[in-house]
Amino acid sequence: MTLLLLWQDSTDPMYRQMYKTMMKNSEVLASTNEQGLSWVKRGGYAFFMESTSIEYITERDCEVSRVGDLLDSKGYGIAMRKGAYHGPHICLLLS
Repeated sequence: MTLLLLWQDSTDPMYRQMYKTMMKNSEVLASTNEQGLSWVKRGGYAFFMESTSIEYITERDCEVSRVGDLLDSKGYGIAMRKGAYHGPHICLLLS
């Protein structure tokens, strides 16, 4: 639902219209990624999903593909235990 909230207040008229249309037809809103993907696989349904989730799924499921460019860009972080031995080595590799 986070994407819907962004579209609700968007300055882009297309996103605001998509939000209004989806709210009028709430039966088209999947409650989980799994449900959305199930609908996609049946056909006739497009599902908006966070880009890293789409990447993960499309690498593992040949029935699903990403269409078009990303809607926005996201940064990535790496979580590690504080003081982990590999931390400095990973920082060097990423720099």
